[in-house]
Amino acid sequence: MKMNSVLAEKVSRNHPPLYSICHCATIRDVAQYFQRENIGAAMVEKEDPEPGFYAGIITAKDIIRCIAEISNLDNVRTSQIMSQEMLTADINDDVSSTVRRMREHHVRHIPLKDNGKIIALISVRDLMHCIDMEQDKTMSNINEMFGAHRSDTSF
Repeated sequence: MKMNSVLAEKVSRNHPPLYSICHCATIRDVAQYFQRENIGAAMVEKEDPEPGFYAGIITAKDIIRCIAEISNLDNVRTSQIMSQEMLTADINDDVSSTVRRMREHHVRHIPLKDNGKIIALISVRDLMHCIDMEQDKTMSNINEMFGAHRSDTSF
């Protein structure tokens, strides 16, 4: 299975491909945005926005780390705590290799690229949902192939 299948499945569930936030937003703004949208990560827009290109990524883990270290969140901007170095996946990458890379780097969200531009932000939840659906299809196919629904069980 390829990452484009994960994106297609995410969109089919009416989930936006990605969320983004201004580089100048405060951490409080980001936390409220995450709560309102029920998300755990967003792409950080560049100062001069360019479609498909972002300054970085900010996650709930970044916010927690910030809260633990800094007392006045109103003065901290997204651009100060975001991750600029991003692990990314390509739309044609295998899901299994992407999951392995995410596990090795301890990340729960991965920007998805197509022709060098970020087109989506994929979460572990998106991956799990797609893998579960794939397993359900496989089990259904096995049941069909081996007649799990046959009434004749004599050998």
